Amino acid sequence: MYCARLAVYFHNTRCASAIKTNQLLRQQVKVALVIIALVGISVLLLGIRVFFVKGGKFPNTHIHGNPALRKKGITCASEE
Repeated sequence: MYCARLAVYFHNTRCASAIKTNQLLRQQVKVALVIIALVGISVLLLGIRVFFVKGGKFPNTHIHGNPALRKKGITCASEE
């Protein structure tokens, strides 16, 4: 009788553990999908000019690409 009760207890414990593990896995997958969606939207918004404008390119933010700095005589230290 004791062995039967013990077997039922362990069976229920294993089933409960499996259910908790399954719920945790589903929650982790949902979080991962939300993160992937947010990163994808961010990349799309950052690249609107590149992706949707004909001949579009990322702006040149380097010192040698800025005409106002060149006019002032400011240059990049690594290019001197």
